[in-house]
Amino acid sequence: SAICLLSRISDCSDDLLAGKEEAFSRVVDGIILSQPKSRTVAMHGCHCISNVLHIRENTSHVLSSIMTDFEDEDVANIAMNSVAALTNMGFQHTLTLLQSNTALIDSIVGCMNRHPKSSSIQIAGCEVLSDIALDRRLMNEVCSCGGANRIISILYNLSEDSKAVCKAFRALSNIIGTCDALILRNSSAPKSVLRAMEANPTDSCIQVRGTSTLWNLGSRHSTLQREIIELGGIPTITKAMRNFIASKQMQEKGIIALWTLTVPSLLERAVTSRAIEAIADAIAAHTTSVKICEHGLGAFSTLATSKSMVNDVENVIDLLFSCMWVHSDNANIQQGALAALSKISIDQPSNQVLKITPADLDVVINSMRSHILVRGVQENALILIRSYIFSPANVNVIGQNPYLLGLIKTAMSNFQGSFRVDVQDLLHLLPSDNQ
Repeated sequence: SAICLLSRISDCSDDLLAGKEEAFSRVVDGIILSQPKSRTVAMHGCHCISNVLHIRENTSHVLSSIMTDFEDEDVANIAMNSVAALTNMGFQHTLTLLQSNTALIDSIVGCMNRHPKSSSIQIAGCEVLSDIALDRRLMNEVCSCGGANRIISILYNLSEDSKAVCKAFRALSNIIGTCDALILRNSSAPKSVLRAMEANPTDSCIQVRGTSTLWNLGSRHSTLQREIIELGGIPTITKAMRNFIASKQMQEKGIIALWTLTVPSLLERAVTSRAIEAIADAIAAHTTSVKICEHGLGAFSTLATSKSMVNDVENVIDLLFSCMWVHSDNANIQQGALAALSKISIDQPSNQVLKITPADLDVVINSMRSHILVRGVQENALILIRSYIFSPANVNVIGQNPYLLGLIKTAMSNFQGSFRVDVQDLLHLLPSDNQ
């Protein structure tokens, strides 16, 4: 038949149809529309569309009709992959395809729903929805017609299909930020994400994207945050960070997710300690990474409310001081490290304070000197020094430093003494030979 011949012609070199794409596509569309019930015409017609990659006004209507009218999985598969081939050409092509027929989105989601076990249809569908969702208006359309539910269900039902899971995570990442939180809650999104991660523990792509998705979910609503925690999300994230310790991307996403999700009131102490340990390991493995250190230290200061929360506190303190030396010119890292040290250097219930060495104090002094006009650095340094003075063993070490008094007075002058610590009280606590 004519459509079979056209299908074979479309398999030939691009030069054969160069400049004739519009005429060729018009003929293909006409044949498909004239025989809407023919499986052969639908199969060969979609094959032509995928090969020629030319979008006409009728193209979206043709593909939408095929996906809607045919229950045959093979026909649905080739039609869905034809749509994916067209949207993969670029965002502008996606808009052109949908310009005359936004109902195509309903057809795509409906086709995916009718063939939930077809990996090929689900993968192609996710590619299309991911491209469509780059437009904010169309993204809302994807969510309202059940696209978010369909993507999330792939994570659960096809959890062992790593390619389908990766595509689903990519599509979900494009809609999760503005999708109605109620849709995400009703679709059991945390459960599906964790199932996909647990089914693919050795796939770095899935672990990174899954961790990022958990972070985004936890940021959307407190109910989602609580659900992730109750389902064991924190151990899943820390396991991924441990398995892919060399991956900067995994550590960055993991730290941010832990920072967002670890709410002390919802967590057992052991779970929080594991999160802190994972963050420390990430910083130790990537000490030169500004992003990992900044996020890691921020998470530390939030999670490590006292030294009893940290398993290997002395090594962690050494790590924090090392970060300060490596990034001595970065005010954010200095501020974060000083804040974290203030938390873990003193155990609130017992008021026990760790000892500070002259070398450690030199790091604090260097930080104050290098960032003398940064309020956050000065304030956190003064709070840390005030904490260390609680221990009589630290008083002599602090008192022997010849630069500390001048730096404290400079900070008072620069910021008019408006700190969260009583600087005058701190000065009175310093040994007399430092006054």
